[in-house]
Amino acid sequence: MEHNKESNKRGTKGKQIKKETTMIYEATITYITRDKNGNDKQAKESFIVDNVETFAQVEDLLYREFQDLTDIDVVAIKRSNINEIINKCNNVDEKIWLADIVQVFVDENGVEKEMRYKFAFFSLNTDTAFQYVNEYLKQGYTDMELVGLKKTRFQDIFKG
Repeated sequence: MEHNKESNKRGTKGKQIKKETTMIYEATITYITRDKNGNDKQAKESFIVDNVETFAQVEDLLYREFQDLTDIDVVAIKRSNINEIINKCNNVDEKIWLADIVQVFVDENGVEKEMRYKFAFFSLNTDTAFQYVNEYLKQGYTDMELVGLKKTRFQDIFKG
């Protein structure tokens, strides 16, 4: 499997991050595998798919990527609430993490508002994940605060 190859950083201090026209999706596949006793077993895995426009493109990408699996079926696709994927996989032991970021700003009427963003990224463990997000926020996102960090069950990130 090929991991996300490109980091895409947007925004500057004091500005809101804008979403691009392509979407990020979350998808789940099932397939038949064999257990250690040689019996058929249904497996389920979830993935993030970036840089596609439609559900059909997500489905097509996954069927092509996993064409060698037995009885593959794409069983779920949804638009993700992830705003950005901020790095690529550098080590096969890295897992996919999600960071919840909050930006507080004042609108044109003088009312303080809160914008939430969700970033996905690869990291080895909690310590390196926390360190990575803090370093990322120092790159022009100093008006944002990390409010959540968790390791996901996503197996990989694919770019359309």
